[in-house]
Amino acid sequence: MTNIIGIDLSSIAHMQFHTSGNDADPNATAIKTVERVRALASGQPHVVVAMDGPPYFRRDIDPQYKAQRDKENNAVIGHQIATAADMLRADGFPVWQVKGFEADDLLASLVNTALAFGQGLHQQQMCTVTLASSDKDLEQLVSDRVTIHRLTDGSLCDASTVLAKRGVNPSQMVDWLALCGDTSDNVKGADGIGPKKAAALLAKYGTLEDMFTDLDK
Repeated sequence: MTNIIGIDLSSIAHMQFHTSGNDADPNATAIKTVERVRALASGQPHVVVAMDGPPYFRRDIDPQYKAQRDKENNAVIGHQIATAADMLRADGFPVWQVKGFEADDLLASLVNTALAFGQGLHQQQMCTVTLASSDKDLEQLVSDRVTIHRLTDGSLCDASTVLAKRGVNPSQMVDWLALCGDTSDNVKGADGIGPKKAAALLAKYGTLEDMFTDLDK
């Protein structure tokens, strides 16, 4: 079975930026980001690097999306990500970027394509995917063929990890986030519902749609 590594360049760069503030080299974030990508890709035959492509289409839907982010730092981080991407392209890495979409959107496309490719094939010919990221939005993609390599501590996240941490299955992550919101993206959830209440409601009803059906009754 072939494994593909999908690396969230933007996620790595944001982490490195917040630990490189005292570094004399103005490109320290880019350099450390590239070093991290190279380490993750070492010995891996199939690697894809994904990066954000602002401005995001979600801002057209909700102008408050990520509106709390520091615009000055965003420009600095954006430059560092672009510099890191150029260095990685020079190394021969495929670096994906699509205007309007974020790195996790592109990694989701990678997962869907890889899993679709395996349909009808012998198990040994199927693809598995490991996503290197710290973005919890990607947890909705976790399955028996998709795992997440957490950038924060290097641990692997599978379906049982998502259930233990969030109280829901990966397939329920979209509804869970809709209910409790996401402060990191400035997305408001339902009034009075936090992560635990959202998990309890989904444990009872299964989906947001079924929850609303029960309310109608």
